[in-house]
Amino acid sequence: MELTITNTPGDRRFLLNSGKVNLNPGDSQTIVIAQVIAQGTNNLNLVTKLKILSDTATAFYNRSFIVINKTPVQVLPDKFSLYQNYPNPFNPVTTIKFNIPSDIKGQISEVKLIIYNILGKEIAQLVNDKLQPGTYEVTFDGSNLPSGVYFYKITAGNYIDTKKMLLIK
Repeated sequence: MELTITNTPGDRRFLLNSGKVNLNPGDSQTIVIAQVIAQGTNNLNLVTKLKILSDTATAFYNRSFIVINKTPVQVLPDKFSLYQNYPNPFNPVTTIKFNIPSDIKGQISEVKLIIYNILGKEIAQLVNDKLQPGTYEVTFDGSNLPSGVYFYKITAGNYIDTKKMLLIK
């Protein structure tokens, strides 16, 4: 059986949505494809048409699409990095991203990530752990804090870095 597909101008029966517009390295992506294979004058007529065409649509789908599911290769960072939080200013949640490089000795790093207020008082300790090399993201929720300037500081071995963030409610 040969399947012929016609797509007349203005015909919008084939829909494709690839999800997120802005992808970051390592993000997963879900692709949804939907195709309307019949239109009926009423519900009963539509169901009848769908039953007749279901085998044809299944055959078309099975021979037309190849699904490849690969786990992305993670590139290990070569140096410590602390990125600017995003969004910034934030209300009330923000994300802090940092890199822990692979060590020459292959050891894991003791990492601390701490939030301070403008007076230097410790507000929250987001990370206090031994971490493997890689890229990490931590979410900070400031919903119980007043608007203002805050600082986040990472300490990992001899590496220390501090960045400023702004909470606006």
